[in-house]
Amino acid sequence: MDRTLTLAADDRRRIELTIDATGWSRCSLLRDNRRHYLGAESITTLAARFADAFADRAPRSDGEIDGRPIEWILSLSEAHCTLYLERGAAGWVLHIQSPDGKWIASAPIAISRARDWVRQLLDVRGKII
Repeated sequence: MDRTLTLAADDRRRIELTIDATGWSRCSLLRDNRRHYLGAESITTLAARFADAFADRAPRSDGEIDGRPIEWILSLSEAHCTLYLERGAAGWVLHIQSPDGKWIASAPIAISRARDWVRQLLDVRGKII
């Protein structure tokens, strides 16, 4: 039976994971009551990539948005959207890019909320594998 995990960025934007018994996770962006399918990946990879992205470490730059550095988190299978993290002095921003290179969403995320996402992902991963 599938399980659902919701990772809220704020009151309007969240990522919803639908995880099957093997750990394959279908990811959707829920924004203003609309669903946008982003792609899929194993819960093991999602947990590892988000744990790395949200770790206490020096920022790195894998590109930029409007001159601000961003870090690659992961590129999803199936729908092929890509997630990036911007580490700013005022906080973090999660950016989502479509397969054709267009920015489809940006959501500020509190550092404490980001670390809560990692705890939730690791907890679900531990119950699947």
